[in-house]
Amino acid sequence: MNANSQSILNKGLKGEKPYSGLYDEISSLLDSIQDGIYITDGSCNTLKVNAAWEKMSNTKEKDVLGRHMKELVEEGVCNQSVSLLVAKHKRPVSILHRIKSGKEVLITGTPIIGKGEEIATIVTTVRDMDELNKLKSELKESKKKNAQFQRQLELLDKKEEKKIIGKSSKLEELLLKARQVACYSSTVLITGESGVGKEVIAKLIHNNSNREGAFIPINCGAIPENLLESELFGFAKGAFTGADSNKIGLIEAANGGTLLLDEVADLPMHLQVKVLRFIQTKMIKPVGSSQEKQIDVRIVAATNKELDKMVEEGSFRQDLYYRLNVIPIKVPSLRERQEDIIPLAEFFLSRVKSKLGPLKLSETAKGALLDYKWPGNIRELENLMERISVLAKSKVVTKQDLQLSEGTNSSNSGELQQQLQNYEKEILEKTYNRYKTTREIAKELGISQTSVVRKLKKYKLT
Repeated sequence: MNANSQSILNKGLKGEKPYSGLYDEISSLLDSIQDGIYITDGSCNTLKVNAAWEKMSNTKEKDVLGRHMKELVEEGVCNQSVSLLVAKHKRPVSILHRIKSGKEVLITGTPIIGKGEEIATIVTTVRDMDELNKLKSELKESKKKNAQFQRQLELLDKKEEKKIIGKSSKLEELLLKARQVACYSSTVLITGESGVGKEVIAKLIHNNSNREGAFIPINCGAIPENLLESELFGFAKGAFTGADSNKIGLIEAANGGTLLLDEVADLPMHLQVKVLRFIQTKMIKPVGSSQEKQIDVRIVAATNKELDKMVEEGSFRQDLYYRLNVIPIKVPSLRERQEDIIPLAEFFLSRVKSKLGPLKLSETAKGALLDYKWPGNIRELENLMERISVLAKSKVVTKQDLQLSEGTNSSNSGELQQQLQNYEKEILEKTYNRYKTTREIAKELGISQTSVVRKLKKYKLT
């Protein structure tokens, strides 16, 4: 408020025209502010207060107008005057104070300098701290409830761990290592054959960490190369045709959490450079944007390929390989975990409700399962048990029901792969006919939605 505004206030108070109209407008404006407003001239004589101040102080404007702050303090209208302190020190002053009504308030006085570097007006704001303290209390209670909710989630996560079926020493070693690395932010590279459960281990690492963000998996081989960059890094409005608004990428969606780069070997070379830079700097730049964002994400990568050989061949960047391979975890194949085959088979068999009721594996069936080499690992076993559940003719599953012939169990990998693909296509086709949407299919089969899209395309089922 300058000297001219002060003059308008003074003339408006006297009812002089046209200043009385301006005075009314200023009064309405001040009354619309929720904080209390107290205005004095440079000598600390009261010029104006707003409705909020009247309510807070339980004092009418007419009782203070034109009066000096020192006089009002002496009479006990207010216990302390920030205006007097501002006039004395010639600078802004803030104090916490409990006013006559009992409210705790934050009072801030600001000098308005006029001609000759003298204080022309002092504007004091009064903020109700009781409301702020109430909000702080509510926030504290909210954080408390959030902590309780987090503990409940941790309990649920531990229950999820119990769904990792198996009792072999190799599985126990794997789970122990996964839990050991969970509390660190180092990058993890999970390797292993297709179908061994690399994503399950990645999620276990996230669930046992203290990261509060989401677990976001992305299959680098399931998304077209021309879309993968915008999926990872997001894009800005107008970045390309159809980009009508800003969209965050999966890296940013995982902020505070964990990003799984599944099938990382399929990353195009030009994106390997960008992923490397993100790992090094923790900064991303959405497609079409000039602004960088800092993101706190733990990277877990997974692949069924030998990245070290790809580095030698020049199809995978050596520097990115070293950045990813800080903590290597190898998931053993199912044939290396013989003790887990039968528990897993029985678990998968029980998950799908057969029209015959609960099914049981005969001893000959168990023997056949143990003798089989499982090139498709857990995923193949799961698909086989689902097929058995759907096509079973009796409650006892025999060796013949499995259709694991000697030829199927031979070392001919091409024949094994074809057999596996036939099983996979059969299960996928039945599930697709039953559910239609990829989200429902993914939920039913226990795989990611991107895997479903890729497999439907692979087998030309869409």
